[in-house]
Amino acid sequence: MNTRRLAAPALFLATLLAPPTVLADKNGLYKAAIPPGNAGVRIFNAGAPISSGKAKFGERYVGGLQTGEVSPYLTVVAGGRSLSCGNKSIMADIEEGKFYTLICGGPHEGSLLSDPQPSNQGKTFVIFYNLSQQDGVKLMTSNGKLSVVNDTPPKGIGSREINPVRVEFGVFGKGNQNLFDIGQVAFAPERIYSIFVTQVAGEVRAYVRESYIASET
Repeated sequence: MNTRRLAAPALFLATLLAPPTVLADKNGLYKAAIPPGNAGVRIFNAGAPISSGKAKFGERYVGGLQTGEVSPYLTVVAGGRSLSCGNKSIMADIEEGKFYTLICGGPHEGSLLSDPQPSNQGKTFVIFYNLSQQDGVKLMTSNGKLSVVNDTPPKGIGSREINPVRVEFGVFGKGNQNLFDIGQVAFAPERIYSIFVTQVAGEVRAYVRESYIASET
């Protein structure tokens, strides 16, 4: 769906929130279950590339990550755990059954964020992370007419359950100032997508990433 062809914002909102008519097979985090006594932890890299072995959750190592990449969720035993990326290490109390994202690089490096999870498996779930220093950041249609995730503070998280659509998105600030044009995104049904907003040398960027849990061998 191209937002520029919509007759009105209300029509697009109805499309986002109307009951879905066709559902695909379950996939990704909707299907995955965290083993009892464990949690899911991943890294988003908002800084310089991380080489393999430079990130660690307890005794679990994460592979290399380029700028703007996010790792799959790794299962980590709940409790007090040491988490590290690059030269930054923190101690965190990891709760059973929850999902977390550790931020590596950028102004919020070393922050461990608790990720929301969907309640309706018939929807697409979008998680919006404001990892910039801008206040009141919003996820909107690129024409600025419809807000999908409202004002989000620095290091804040917003989320929305929507119907799977193909639409052009943008990141906006106060006064609906256009900060970054994400472009067209095609959301698949019953998937979880993360949109990470970062800031490098004052310039806002955004990355759209599908969320996965790592296959255990």
